Amino acid sequence: MRYIIHWGREADREKPARLTTFTAEEAETLEAARSQFLARHPDYYIEAIKPAGPNSFETYGMGAWTEEEQAQHREKLGKMYADQRAERSGIRERLLTYTPEEFAAESAYMLSREEPTQNAEGVHVGDILYSSWGWEQTNIDFYQVVGLRGKHTLILRELAAASGEDSHMTGLKRPRRDVFRNDKQYTVRSKFTDFSPDVPYILDPTLSTGVTLHPVEFGKLYDYSTYA
Repeated sequence: MRYIIHWGREADREKPARLTTFTAEEAETLEAARSQFLARHPDYYIEAIKPAGPNSFETYGMGAWTEEEQAQHREKLGKMYADQRAERSGIRERLLTYTPEEFAAESAYMLSREEPTQNAEGVHVGDILYSSWGWEQTNIDFYQVVGLRGKHTLILRELAAASGEDSHMTGLKRPRRDVFRNDKQYTVRSKFTDFSPDVPYILDPTLSTGVTLHPVEFGKLYDYSTYA
């Protein structure tokens, strides 16, 4: 028989009951379960004990498992998270390996950015911007400024991205400078606002939900998910 034990530490007995927790004990009787638990944990006290029911896991979560079962579950989770970290580390290493051509293009852009720009908000041709948006998932889109008109108008084209998705429906990506997804161009306005006095306020041209564009940092990877 499995019993759910509501327990706490003796040192915390005077603290609120929310500081106590639950675990399961397998024994022939309720008293045997009580004795087994306290024998292993002499510094604990039992707030309550009751037989486990068919909905105990829904009610108590992992508290409906024995200590051994909880330890096995934690070990399994630890391995899963370690595998995920290793997987993402591999993705990061691959995506942050730039080709000589990519470095050359970035160097040329950085030199060009030292020249004055006609844009009143300091936007330059070659700047790369990104948007982050989505419902129940996170999408990342990249755009490159390919032209300027007057003091506040930008011409954008959408960029392709280098990306890698892990086994947990999440991934990382970065833009590929000068590699455009298609020939379509977008005209957008830039401005400073009370909410954005230092970074130009620019709306994503493909969305109607007020999503804004932000400057991309070279060497930074951006998180996305296919289902959140």
